[in-house]
Amino acid sequence: MKKILFLTFFIFISILGYSENFFGVPILKIISSEEGASQATLTDEEMRENVVFIEQNAMGEYIWITRNNTVLNKIESGIYIIFNANNGVGYVKVNSLNGQFIEHVHSGLMTITYYGVEIKDE
Repeated sequence: MKKILFLTFFIFISILGYSENFFGVPILKIISSEEGASQATLTDEEMRENVVFIEQNAMGEYIWITRNNTVLNKIESGIYIIFNANNGVGYVKVNSLNGQFIEHVHSGLMTITYYGVEIKDE
């Protein structure tokens, strides 16, 4: 049953023309505000709850699916690929050599930063 669901999802994505996706799993979370900062290694459940998923749609736009379908600009700079939110809410920066990433999200005057690794579809 899982194979059928996966194949259905894969075919659906292929039909819609999504050509470039990023999927990452966070490992470390840092919260910073005027009151200070805290750091925590995520549990397995927290990792699943905070995955990063960016997809390129059929029109070539990059969409930050896991952040309210925010539209992103893609910038390539050396070994880094940076997906920057058009509305200023944050960005995802990926090391193209080793798949490590940082996701930085603003919430008012507080920031949440996740460090993690890309999961590639091989």
